[in-house]
Amino acid sequence: MLRRLGTWVWNELYVVLVGGQAMVREWLFFRKVSAELPSQEGRVAVVTGGSRGIGLEAVKTMLRLNMHLIIGSSNVEKAEKVLKPLAAEVDGKGKLEVWPLDLTKQKSVHAFCQRFLETGLPLHVLLCNAGIMFYPKHELTEDGFEMQLAVNHLGHFTMQHLLYPRLRAAGTADRKARIVNVSSAAHNCGGVNFDDIMLSTTYSSKGAYFQSKGAQILCTKYLAKKAQEAGDNVTCNSLHPGVIYTDLYDYTTIYKVAAPVLKKIWRSPKDGAETVLYACLSPEAEGVSAAHFENAAVYRSAGYTEDAQQQQKMWEASCELCKVGTFGQPDN
Repeated sequence: MLRRLGTWVWNELYVVLVGGQAMVREWLFFRKVSAELPSQEGRVAVVTGGSRGIGLEAVKTMLRLNMHLIIGSSNVEKAEKVLKPLAAEVDGKGKLEVWPLDLTKQKSVHAFCQRFLETGLPLHVLLCNAGIMFYPKHELTEDGFEMQLAVNHLGHFTMQHLLYPRLRAAGTADRKARIVNVSSAAHNCGGVNFDDIMLSTTYSSKGAYFQSKGAQILCTKYLAKKAQEAGDNVTCNSLHPGVIYTDLYDYTTIYKVAAPVLKKIWRSPKDGAETVLYACLSPEAEGVSAAHFENAAVYRSAGYTEDAQQQQKMWEASCELCKVGTFGQPDN
């Protein structure tokens, strides 16, 4: 009992410390980049988590820049109520579609990707933004995946594999296709438990979140390396969007108790979208790969994410779990 209590207290303090450091960096180095972004006419992006929070703000700017957006959502009707009016208001050539996508179900991810491939559209940006945080109970998806690992990492991991051939075909030497994974500074709080990756023995809502974000970055860096080795015009990066006031914190006590205060000291979703837009669209980020962004600039990620052995181990574990081979080839 005392050991569990000690672990809980340490996790709470560590989260506060890491979050506090990230907030200080935002106050000192925050950059706005959306006003400087070029037109995206003729370019296509697939976005998850695009109907609320940071993702919604990024989608608004992408639309204004004349991009064709395909938004994956687990609740199409709800997402369309938010997004369709935006598309109607934009005075330009931007286009928006909302398709069903449930990241907790691999069959839904496959169906979404297959639908996209059948359109024949090019793919210039894959923005993996959807996520959940501090899910309160240990719950496995129908595929046997821990919930936060499934949504934050494994669902997007499969998407990247299945859509990679279309990204590779769309990228050019002058303007590469981009994969962007929205991670978190919280990955600094813990690594991956390879001995019990579904955390069936010792589950904590925070530990599961830390692991899912670490897994994201490990595989981001490994995929970037594979793309570079293959000579593909595809970049792959991760980012921390900032300490942002969104409903991602729904499962946290502090959000419920101190919401009025947090709204004043945390940054807005619009601010959070700046680094997302930088990674997806900025000419400054052209050709940059295997990087981790923060405040619209390259920033270091945790030391373990730079370990080549851990990158490969996480990559191979994810391939096995998701039953995919290299760059979209199903593992038969």
